[in-house]
Amino acid sequence: QNSISSNLALRMQRSAQHALSADLTADVVELLPVVSESLRAEMHFEMYGVALRNHPFFSWCIADCPQVVRRFCHYAMSTLIFSASDVVFSKGESPSEPRMYVVAKGMLEYGTIGETLPVGDKMVVSEAVLWTSTWRHQGTLTATNDAKLATLDAKTFQEIAARFQDTATFDA
Repeated sequence: QNSISSNLALRMQRSAQHALSADLTADVVELLPVVSESLRAEMHFEMYGVALRNHPFFSWCIADCPQVVRRFCHYAMSTLIFSASDVVFSKGESPSEPRMYVVAKGMLEYGTIGETLPVGDKMVVSEAVLWTSTWRHQGTLTATNDAKLATLDAKTFQEIAARFQDTATFDA
């Protein structure tokens, strides 16, 4: 109707349906701003801590310094939803907002020259972005079906980690 292909229109419709059927996120709930900051931080920890538990470093952090992980979850994490064939990032891309991705639900493919690897639930992609000052993706990540990813913003992660580097419980 607006000079877009029927294929694109169908993909947009599926994406909207997927977004509406997904779990409620913090931005969807209108009354969330009236909830205390402390309760919102606890909610984010419960939402995103699950995604981080399978990673050895974050599992250690949750056990030894949960106050730091609460800050990561509250200030640095968000959720992205993708439909089949959506490209999350492309090989050679230097993202303006570098982030690590954890697959919460769905399947994706990570492709490099001559090789494609499946990426599924609880798998982490682009972790190295957390430990570097500049990052360029080495492959392309594409959703193979509807997918929900938890993301950890690298810059915010680094800022929070730097604030806790002098404590006995967190030496990043």
